[in-house]
Amino acid sequence: MTSTGHVQLSDLRHEVREALLSSPGPTIVYDGVGIRDEFQLLRRHMESALGDRHPVELLFSVKANGFAGLLRWCAAEGIGAAVASTPEFEAAQAAGMAPIHATAPGLTTSQITTLLTAGVAVDADNVAQLAALPRGTEVGLRLQVPLFPDNTPRAEGVSRFGIDLNDPALKELLVDGDRRVVRLHAHIRDIGTHTDLENLAAIVVGAATLFPEVRQINLGGGMTRLYKEPERAAEAWQAFGRALKGLPSGITMIVEPGAQVVTRHGYLATDVVGSLARPDGRRLVTLDASKWRLVTWTDVNLIAPLPGAGETARTDLVGPTCYEKDIWMTAADMPVLAAGDRVILQGLGAYVTSMARRMHDLPDPCELLV
Repeated sequence: MTSTGHVQLSDLRHEVREALLSSPGPTIVYDGVGIRDEFQLLRRHMESALGDRHPVELLFSVKANGFAGLLRWCAAEGIGAAVASTPEFEAAQAAGMAPIHATAPGLTTSQITTLLTAGVAVDADNVAQLAALPRGTEVGLRLQVPLFPDNTPRAEGVSRFGIDLNDPALKELLVDGDRRVVRLHAHIRDIGTHTDLENLAAIVVGAATLFPEVRQINLGGGMTRLYKEPERAAEAWQAFGRALKGLPSGITMIVEPGAQVVTRHGYLATDVVGSLARPDGRRLVTLDASKWRLVTWTDVNLIAPLPGAGETARTDLVGPTCYEKDIWMTAADMPVLAAGDRVILQGLGAYVTSMARRMHDLPDPCELLV
């Protein structure tokens, strides 16, 4: 979905605006100041709710955006990495990010060994991975959590990720292998209300009672919807803090946001390559950036003002590929655009280049962080 007019070009920071207007398109520009503000806001909310009972640690979810410049920026800010593959680990390591945490159902025994050797904190996603963790060592577990049935395979109501604490193989692998659980990971996918955070608190408190040596609890990410209203997010964290009653103090609370902190601070500069008048009065405007290739599940805003001499027309804004549904927006009232005009879109900070589809061998946009 693309909407218009929510942000004015003049609202953007000078350095961001200049980079968007001067860089050859298509180019994605990330606003480092805005991203820093998002991380700091999250930290303030958590520290206010948790006080001195639980230290806070921030990781960045590399799957959301693996741009090397952004990862180096995170490293300089003291933000660690959450990775789900060895290429993501290699990117985070090359950027100097620390600490690095990893969990994913597809990690093989050899990959887990590589990660552990490099000092990565690996949370076993299943009992087979747990068996791959060395005997007589401290381990992390990703917990299987309840989800809305519509979000799960066969409407089971539980995540397909994580270990069922009632699995008899779990106790055997822990006790017979002398493996001590010191870290829990509980990601519930989409946190949008205080109730979601309270439910997450109940999950981790219940699990922590089974493993008295736990020193870290990873709450995952998935808080983009929650942070659409920062004041409500602050209230939700207060509710979360209250729901941790009974949890021993000193346990570090880890979060690993991705889209939440970068989505709206990523701007795409794209140029008009063609503008045609249709018989029905609408204009068909083709950009040099493809929505179908770049945007799979995020909402995008069209930045105003747009180029043009004041005359407006109903416009279909489309991408350059041969795919019929490569459409940014339809029937929008906007200034008449001509070839060479620049269009700025907001909301392309996460799951864009990291998930870009391939078509026509078109290159990914250039990326800059300012």
